[in-house]
Amino acid sequence: SSGDQEEGTVNLADALFRRSLRHLEQMRRQGREVQNLRDENALLRNKYTEVTQQTDALRPAAVATPPQAQELKLRRCLVEPPAKYDGGKEGFTTFKAQCELYIHLHQNDFTDEKTKVGFLINQLTGAAVPWSTAKLIAQDPILNNVTTFLNTLEQFLVMGSCKEMVIHEIKHLQQGAGSATDYTTKFQLLMNDLGWNEEALMVQYQEGLREEILDDLAHALMPETLQPLMLVTIHLDARLTERAQERWERRPGPMPAREKWFPRTAARPQPEPMQLGAARPRIPRGESDYHHPAGPCFVCGQMGHLARFCSLKKQVGNFQSQHR
Repeated sequence: SSGDQEEGTVNLADALFRRSLRHLEQMRRQGREVQNLRDENALLRNKYTEVTQQTDALRPAAVATPPQAQELKLRRCLVEPPAKYDGGKEGFTTFKAQCELYIHLHQNDFTDEKTKVGFLINQLTGAAVPWSTAKLIAQDPILNNVTTFLNTLEQFLVMGSCKEMVIHEIKHLQQGAGSATDYTTKFQLLMNDLGWNEEALMVQYQEGLREEILDDLAHALMPETLQPLMLVTIHLDARLTERAQERWERRPGPMPAREKWFPRTAARPQPEPMQLGAARPRIPRGESDYHHPAGPCFVCGQMGHLARFCSLKKQVGNFQSQHR
């Protein structure tokens, strides 16, 4: 009937109205929640800003980049080390200038003069190496100053070539107060670049020996080649040193201070390499004794054994027994 239809329509409208009210209430709740979230977000941003400001205020000033670090960054140099130098006279000026520039730009890497000289020696190649190595073994004073080292090297180069430089060095090489082992080592370093024959090297080797050893060689069986001559010389020098120490140990009272041999004041004329038959004047053996302090072996210079048990001494004995 019409009455029932009207009642149904009213109920439907009422239901739709109530549903709309519920949706409206939900939207209001969601709006309040969104606003709450916005408020919380703003509060968190404010808190973060305050904490950041407090942290910046508490951060010490030392955290800033130290001046030394900034200085190191500014001092960084990309200059490469100079090229190796082979001893050619025409390239010395360039080599010297480049080394001086590199050392100047890397002053923190070169704390003293010996470090600078060591760097220069490391840049040498070819025939210049034996010359510098001989200076190292002899502890030459020129190693204590880079300017002196460069000037000395330049003076030798003026003579014409590294070979002439080595010839000059080997002709002025003397045993002096040192041992025959040290003298032989220096001689071997220099002789490799000379190109001399065996007989010329033997003559030059004897030129630098002490008179006492030369006297003993005159009474011994002379070897025919250089290597046995060196072994015999080292053996004779070690034996003379050993005998001198034995005589001092037999003397009553405390052992006096070590005596030293000094180079001869008047040098013998130096024979040219081709003057192989030149007669050599002999000076009688002196009365002084040359000896080393107790410690290393007198034959090879190594620690841990006496000269009488040295294997190098046995090699000399074998050579002498084979040529008797």
